Amino acid sequence: ADPSNAAFRGGNGGGVARILAGTLVLDGRIDASGVGAEQSGIFDSDRAGAGAGGSVQLAVGTLRGSGSVLAAGGSARNAGASHGGAGGGGRIAVAYTDRSGFTGSLRAPGGTVLPGPAPAQAIGGAGTVFTRASLAAKGDLVVDGEGRAPRGYLTRVEDSGEGPLSLAHLVVRGGARLESLRTISLESLDRANPGQLSLRCGLRAPRLE
Repeated sequence: ADPSNAAFRGGNGGGVARILAGTLVLDGRIDASGVGAEQSGIFDSDRAGAGAGGSVQLAVGTLRGSGSVLAAGGSARNAGASHGGAGGGGRIAVAYTDRSGFTGSLRAPGGTVLPGPAPAQAIGGAGTVFTRASLAAKGDLVVDGEGRAPRGYLTRVEDSGEGPLSLAHLVVRGGARLESLRTISLESLDRANPGQLSLRCGLRAPRLE
């Protein structure tokens, strides 16, 4: 493909946002989404892929408000059999002391194809949303495809020698498929704590303990 030809020019990926604050009142939106068919004014390719979601990291004492944090993958434009692929979802990480006053949303879905329906091979893998209270040893990981189910295991946790991925809760839902090359260690995997693990889609890992 000729990168100088707009028909093959892919969408930009989302940016990086890092916010450190004593109190964050979020009533608007922090958006690190990739560029795709949702932004028709700047993405006009029928064949190139959309941009992947970026990353948002919040480290706050108090988080409140009704706003949203978004790191979605951009959607590809439907051009029959020749359209490109959607972007994968990004990464959101929130460390907090108190978020009881936050009623908003944290979302990192992969992109789809617009207008739909989207073939599974063109859907972007879901991103990850990690939250952890500042006094907690382990956090929660949510991988949510929001009904967009890709063909394969496109959300991956690589193994760089850090040891097991230790979590309090793991949720995989909405068509997402998570593949972890690291052992996943949950706080509890017994009947007294059924909420520690919620799988409504796919998970592959060398070991779950």
